[in-house]
Amino acid sequence: MKAWHSIHRNGQPHQFLARPRRTGEDLRTWNKEHFGTIQTNIGKEQHGSSDEDLFRLESEKVVRRRRNWISRVKDEMGNLYDSREEIKNAFIDKFQRLFSSENSSCLSHLEDLIHSVISQEKNEELSAIPSGEEIRKMVWNMDP
Repeated sequence: MKAWHSIHRNGQPHQFLARPRRTGEDLRTWNKEHFGTIQTNIGKEQHGSSDEDLFRLESEKVVRRRRNWISRVKDEMGNLYDSREEIKNAFIDKFQRLFSSENSSCLSHLEDLIHSVISQEKNEELSAIPSGEEIRKMVWNMDP
């Protein structure tokens, strides 16, 4: 491997550190030159080795992308939105209305389903700000 035997201009320590990196770069280049790209090879193996088959596969990807494209949106009022900006704003408006605090009243009946595990007194004790003396005791009791 010529990368391993090449001389680095900054001296021995730099040579030692640069050799594995340069060797890896050379191996990647050699691999690509001799074996090509993995995806192209897999495509050729699965669908034949002709360029026509690969062109067909790429064309199918384009068709799928177009099919997954949102080109028009209709809101609950029946308004149609065609441009990307209008579609984006329609989605933002819909989800902001859906998840706004105004709609939280529909969740009020769910509050009874959640049972308290901690008493109010214990919660206040856990939420209280510790005193200076408590902080000092904790700090002095910590292992170094």
